[in-house]
Amino acid sequence: MKTLQKGFAWKWIIILVGIILALAVIFCVVLFFTQTSPKNFINTTLEQNYSVLTDRSKWIQSIVVTNNPESWDIPSKNIQIKIVGSQNNFYCGDIKADVQQYSAHTSGAYTVGGWYSVYVVDCGVYYFIYEFTDAGPQLYGPFDQDISAPKIDSISPQSGPIGTIVELKGSNLPGFEGDLNAYIKNSSGVVGFLQGIGSVPREDQTIRVKIESKVCKTNNSYVGECQSGYLTIIPGEYKIYTEPWGKISNEVKFTVL
Repeated sequence: MKTLQKGFAWKWIIILVGIILALAVIFCVVLFFTQTSPKNFINTTLEQNYSVLTDRSKWIQSIVVTNNPESWDIPSKNIQIKIVGSQNNFYCGDIKADVQQYSAHTSGAYTVGGWYSVYVVDCGVYYFIYEFTDAGPQLYGPFDQDISAPKIDSISPQSGPIGTIVELKGSNLPGFEGDLNAYIKNSSGVVGFLQGIGSVPREDQTIRVKIESKVCKTNNSYVGECQSGYLTIIPGEYKIYTEPWGKISNEVKFTVL
């Protein structure tokens, strides 16, 4: 009788352990997909500067074949595109690329397994499309830049307190009547307008703006009074960009101290 009871007890222990292991696997799968898969979104503003994004059938024809998922040789540009360190930290040869996320989906036609994301890898005069799923990455390109698109090449300084005057240099930055304005965006995506300082147009196309403690959420340079509310600038990391003629430039980082 004792032997029978002992065998019965071990049977239930084994069943209990199996249930616990099954629940642990289910928990890990749920945690994996909820923690690592991105939220669904499409950054349609990037389509203005990277037109190939609007037609996937065009950019998948320019696939860059490689056996290494973190580096791609580009014979036509005589360089190598590579990921250095963390994911999406790209270099075009020895120059760090400007990487912007275009889209993310957790389901859909191109989703493999759990998620599907697309990035733009901007190397200056040309760019690439980087496609990433849980099945692995793929690179497409190179694609020539729209020469009329605004491009910020540098920001100086990269940090400072309220009252700091920031200079942005690049190409195709002047807007209507030569205006050289910019926009500042906080970590929540709220945007504020930075009116250019000095007379325009300027041949060097340098944008000079002052980081104020409070800025209008829309361009009020022609109407004067702000009617859209204000963005309060507090210490933290912000992104600055420009939008001449409705074309949005790349974003550069500025830290308010």
